[in-house]
Amino acid sequence: MSFAKVPPEVLAAFEAALPVDARVERRKMFGCPCAFASGNLFFGCFEDRITVRLPPEARTEVLASLPGARPFAPLGGHEMREYLEIPGDTPARTLTELAARSFAWAVDLPRKVKKPAKKR
Repeated sequence: MSFAKVPPEVLAAFEAALPVDARVERRKMFGCPCAFASGNLFFGCFEDRITVRLPPEARTEVLASLPGARPFAPLGGHEMREYLEIPGDTPARTLTELAARSFAWAVDLPRKVKKPAKKR
């Protein structure tokens, strides 16, 4: 499955919103730039949108208050339970606040351990 490339303006917004912290690790997921903390994905790009991982009460708040926010479902309707996608043109201040909230929650989650590859 291939996905659309992240537009430069969405990538720039993502980069500008990332917390400046040594615990932020940058990697790609679905071929798009993402940020991880304690091995947990917390903030990323997906096509022309931004994804953010938030606790339940914060997800409810963002869905109610941010136009265009919706559950993140990159693979044809299969939602990633703790993630939302928000428009890539969301104001910078809002993106920065969401990234900070997501990062603060992710660093408190148990460290995610990489699973060994399955034998074929």
